[in-house]
Amino acid sequence: MQPRVLIVNDEADLLEACSLILQSAGYTVETLLEGPKTAEQVARFAPDVLLLDWVLGKTKGEHVLRELRGRFGSSFSIVVMSALPDLRRRALDLGADDFLQKPFDDERLLSIVDAHVKRRHTA
Repeated sequence: MQPRVLIVNDEADLLEACSLILQSAGYTVETLLEGPKTAEQVARFAPDVLLLDWVLGKTKGEHVLRELRGRFGSSFSIVVMSALPDLRRRALDLGADDFLQKPFDDERLLSIVDAHVKRRHTA
């Protein structure tokens, strides 16, 4: 079974680029352009890793992160994506497993996702 990655980001170009990179590396990928439906998508798709943008239009990644941790615990890794490096500490304090600063290159994206998938499947 291929590892699953859910990407939640309100930037359609970034969603498409990340999706293509991860699919070409063998991941099953689903995407969402908005935050409010993230919990129901997680329940249906059961990702190994969730890539969550911190700013999602009207929805804040912080609210989505809290909801997901409250509802699903640590059953999957959450990697917060943001161009604001000052948010790293806050995201981790709220339950994110990692932080991916934008802009990032293909190699950085793959190394972060690979590491979290490997940890999940060897734990």
